Amino acid sequence: MKRLGEILLDRGAIAIAELHTGLEACHYSGGRLGTQLLKFGFVDEHALLDALSEQLGVPSVSAAVLRRAPDSLRRMIPLHVARRIQVVVFEKKNGNLSVAMTTPRNPAAIEEVVSYLGLDITPHVATEVGILTALDGELFFGGADILIFDAMFSVRDSIIREDWGHSSALIGADIARQAGVKQLVLFHHDPAAGDDEIWRIRQATVEYMSQDLSSGPPEVLVATEGLEINLSDAHDFRVGTHMVGDVVVFSLGGRFDANGAEIFEAQFDELLEQRDMSRIVLSMQDVTDISMAGVKALLEARKQTYSMALAGLPNNVHRVLELAVTTDFFAIYDEVDTALEALNASNNERH
Repeated sequence: MKRLGEILLDRGAIAIAELHTGLEACHYSGGRLGTQLLKFGFVDEHALLDALSEQLGVPSVSAAVLRRAPDSLRRMIPLHVARRIQVVVFEKKNGNLSVAMTTPRNPAAIEEVVSYLGLDITPHVATEVGILTALDGELFFGGADILIFDAMFSVRDSIIREDWGHSSALIGADIARQAGVKQLVLFHHDPAAGDDEIWRIRQATVEYMSQDLSSGPPEVLVATEGLEINLSDAHDFRVGTHMVGDVVVFSLGGRFDANGAEIFEAQFDELLEQRDMSRIVLSMQDVTDISMAGVKALLEARKQTYSMALAGLPNNVHRVLELAVTTDFFAIYDEVDTALEALNASNNERH
């Protein structure tokens, strides 16, 4: 099978330098080549779909068509499954379903799709962006860590009193499972219900979801006074500081995205008010990845210091700084000790 990049080059859709940039982005950040080329603006959707159709030998379908697909078709495959396979059902004609996929020649993916639909399908290729955009439009909380859901009524009462603005735990279970939510929190309990009744509702919800064993059901919690839920994980951004002589050493870890940038800037500004920070070292060996918001935060910090060194950068983080053309703003070292030695030597020369 001819490679996508070769087809796009042959068609004159991209330049060789653009292909190399897209491939480098795939290497350091992951993802599909087509998605990276779209993100950089090197190719438009029409040209990419034409190339994908030629490569895979199947018809293509645009993001606009997928967004117009009836909800009844898009919901034929549970959302968490559709996200994992990257598939959207968008048309039904003469007992045949047209489905959009990023991997329409993958036998395992095709088999799984057919197992859910139970009808003949005609696979089409679509961009990853087009499929995920169509799916995101269905449930905005798809893949959420927690869904807090009004569970005041039984299903019976929620139907009889549909204009009262309350819902049921079992309806919340359907939505949570369809959206691939990790935890379902039942709240807004009936004021007349005692503790035993509320916990019975939770147990009924767990039992109801256990009938579908195709995927792990969400954890079901009952909202109680003082309940605390920790959403932290390995990707949370962490900032630690300590002094080595008169040098401030920041130890950074996790995902240096917009949230990480906000945490770093708050810590940096607080320390700046407390002590002289003319010389600092950022230990970044535990940073998993960095976004442009993180790069900007580093540049803003650099403006406020006399000497600033970065130490222990993972290859992917260093490459992002290269892509952003910002490496010359910093002194970069393999280890914190080396960075400290260099800063101290520079300080001695000044004096």
